[in-house]
Amino acid sequence: MFISVVDLLIHTELDTESPNITNCPDRDIIVIALSSEGGKNVTWRPPEVTDNSGNVTLTSVTPTPGSFFEFGETAIGYVFTDPSDNSAFCPIFTIAVVEVPDEQDPCRSSPCKDGSTCELDASDNGYRCYCGPGLSGDNCDVCLQGRLTGCPVRAIIEVATDSRTVLTSFEAPTALFQDSGDITAAPITNTDDDIEEGFPVGMTKVTYRAGCLKCVASIIIIDTTPPNITFCPENIEDVLEGETTKSIEWAEPVVKDYQEGPLLNTSTHVPGDLFGQGITRVTYTYTDEACNQAICSFTITLNADNDTTPPRIFNCPVNGILALVPAGVDGRVVSWRDLVIYDMSNITISPSHSPGDFFLVGEEEVSYVITDDNGNRADCNFTVTVNETSE
Repeated sequence: MFISVVDLLIHTELDTESPNITNCPDRDIIVIALSSEGGKNVTWRPPEVTDNSGNVTLTSVTPTPGSFFEFGETAIGYVFTDPSDNSAFCPIFTIAVVEVPDEQDPCRSSPCKDGSTCELDASDNGYRCYCGPGLSGDNCDVCLQGRLTGCPVRAIIEVATDSRTVLTSFEAPTALFQDSGDITAAPITNTDDDIEEGFPVGMTKVTYRAGCLKCVASIIIIDTTPPNITFCPENIEDVLEGETTKSIEWAEPVVKDYQEGPLLNTSTHVPGDLFGQGITRVTYTYTDEACNQAICSFTITLNADNDTTPPRIFNCPVNGILALVPAGVDGRVVSWRDLVIYDMSNITISPSHSPGDFFLVGEEEVSYVITDDNGNRADCNFTVTVNETSE
């Protein structure tokens, strides 16, 4: 048996193709930095590389985009190598960081108008302006055509608050600019930095600016919280010891208001005033700047030490009350005026009937017994007569 031997030739294809690089940086980079900065972070677009092996390595040592560069020049080079040691490279480019003394900073004079951003630049004037919405030109001093809509010229907000600053919000205006035929909405910047945490009670002027457009709004916060009375005296009782009047002392109310500003205080009496026998009401009224009021009220009662005077009764219907009803009707509701009673101390009223009670046809006695705190008594008695009318 014969066996044929076939020589197997294994041909190995050698890779001689270099990696393919695109987007190599094609120019040197010059940036400006102040002396106090010590240098600057510089970024650029790195090159892109492909290889038929699918694997390529950056073999040169070079800073990466975004690295910090000190003053002076730094050469940047890219060399890429594939597994077959084929290499490709980008031409070397230079990053130059130029030092400018702080006192010569061209942005110190604010050449960029209306709050636009100024950055150091390698141009002839040494800076570049980044314009805000609605502005253009080298120094952002050219106003684009536009208009403001929705400016809250006056906003009134009522709040009940115990805080000196009110956090509130409202819809801010919108800026529309005409630029190259296209209308774009731009954000509005509030230029009043002191109201970032809220509006104080009262009126605050708020300025909104977009480019050369400006809107001034009046935000009015109205306080509806009355002053807080933390102490109000209790009712006071005392005795006249042979005199007709007596000086009474008391601790005055304690009050505070959550908003800054004076409180207007009015009172019917002050400590040390003279009071006569009987009941007197003392009232304190406190009013803040927003016209919110709080009231403290109490009574001072002075009794005689030998009071033997009974209460005095006015308008007691001693002649009686006559009321008529149609024939066949059992009775009716009868009313009369409330009694007017005066006494130098507290009184207790004990009536047998009240105005508006129902009375049957005929006569019925009504009695009021009035006593004061010293046991003195007064009476009011009268008759209510209900008669049928004759046909």
